[in-house]
Amino acid sequence: MEAARASLQLHRPKPARNPNERNGDLASDGYHKYKEDVKLIKHLGLKAYRFSISWSRLVPDGRGAINQKGLQFYNNVINELVKEDELNAFVLV
Repeated sequence: MEAARASLQLHRPKPARNPNERNGDLASDGYHKYKEDVKLIKHLGLKAYRFSISWSRLVPDGRGAINQKGLQFYNNVINELVKEDELNAFVLV
């Protein structure tokens, strides 16, 4: 019982040790902030955006039905890049 309790304690989120009180559980949020990311890419003067398709987002069970929300996400990202004339999308599969 004590070993199980100790194991659970190892996986508990630890309090933040930085000025903004963030613990790193959410390292990046490109799923919700892709529009901001595209603006930043353009602002930095980059000419391309390379990203990978997460198959587990598209086909969560490994087989069968496509997750329409996942498909729509990638469609939205590509559409946002296309809006910017000088940005090229490089999709890794």
